[in-house]
Amino acid sequence: MPAEKETKRNEWFQSWLKKIFSIRGLVIFSFFMAFIIAALVIIEYIGMFGKGLSSDHSRWAEFGDFIGGSLNPVFAFFGLFALLLTILLQSKELGLTRKEMEMTRAELTSQNETLVQQKFENTFFQMLKLHNYIVDSISLQTGRATNPIRHVGRACFVEMLNNLKIECRNLGPNAQSMEAINDKYSELFNKYRHSLAHYFRNLYYIYKFIDNGKISIGDKNFYGSLIKSQLSIYEVMLVFYNCFSDKGRGKFLPLAQNYSLFESMPEDLYIDPSHNEWLLTTDAVVPEPEAEETSV
Repeated sequence: MPAEKETKRNEWFQSWLKKIFSIRGLVIFSFFMAFIIAALVIIEYIGMFGKGLSSDHSRWAEFGDFIGGSLNPVFAFFGLFALLLTILLQSKELGLTRKEMEMTRAELTSQNETLVQQKFENTFFQMLKLHNYIVDSISLQTGRATNPIRHVGRACFVEMLNNLKIECRNLGPNAQSMEAINDKYSELFNKYRHSLAHYFRNLYYIYKFIDNGKISIGDKNFYGSLIKSQLSIYEVMLVFYNCFSDKGRGKFLPLAQNYSLFESMPEDLYIDPSHNEWLLTTDAVVPEPEAEETSV
């Protein structure tokens, strides 16, 4: 018990010292000391020159001169001391206010970044939803008129890629030529323009939206991978030939390569296995003037 009392007494004493030597405590202490000194001076004067009140005007004048001469320097000193302490107190409070403002600014910045991220995600997923709607709305018909076969959605890309391969069979050695493939792809594009133009344009603007977004590089790569996960390999292959054609080489190809859209594609889906090497040629990624009719 004595040890606990001693501990509490020490804690109280330390707390008392902190209050005394705080800025507010020092200001109060300075006024208190000024009052004590004034009281001591007056008591000393009364003890030396008498206790009664005098009716003599000159005695009051002498008393005033004594008090003024004795206490004015004391009050001036403590007044200056109190002023300095008040300035220090205000500086400390201003520093605290500044820290609070910085914390508020950081919080507002964080909230703004969150709102930007939420706005980006809402727009992105709306665009992705529109893309899937466009895919589902694509349809084409093959076979004979008496026995037509209707293809809908992603099945259309399988049929279109097969048609492109059939058209390129007779190219022979020219099947490795980007220019020859470009001509055949242009014929395919013109045949299915009503479906492919809208599809490629929307897909391009989704990638463009990601690339221009005020988000981190890691987030951009994540959303780019998310788009790729929504595409079938036949879609990606048609996007590949679109990007290496006059219709997509200028704009779409740099974005597709930047987000690794054509990474790890099955070689058997290429019209010619050598087309995989187009990704390694520097000439292929140089933007060219857009053709009169483009898909993006």
